[in-house]
Amino acid sequence: MQNDYPKLIQQLKKLGFSDSQIAALTYSSERTVQNWLHRRTSPSPLIVQQLARVIRIVEDLRKLINPAAFNDWFFQANQFLGKSPYQAIIDGDYDKLQELTFSLLEGSFA
Repeated sequence: MQNDYPKLIQQLKKLGFSDSQIAALTYSSERTVQNWLHRRTSPSPLIVQQLARVIRIVEDLRKLINPAAFNDWFFQANQFLGKSPYQAIIDGDYDKLQELTFSLLEGSFA
């Protein structure tokens, strides 16, 4: 899994994430992300796990939200989270994101 990081970063880039957004999601700097992309340095195993976690969350949510509206939705605050899903990942609110995903799957909010 440690050697998968370039593929993970490229996957986020294909989903429309900028280097600075990937940096925020991995608690890193934009320069560090660029170093990873150019293979000058490698992220720690914990960062690789974070990249994989972010991709799982984003892909799960993308299945539930209209793809054409996803990027706008992902970066805007919503009532359920009290912040954007993007900010929820940065803040580590994974339980709340999972609850949001289940609510979207069920088509109802508690």
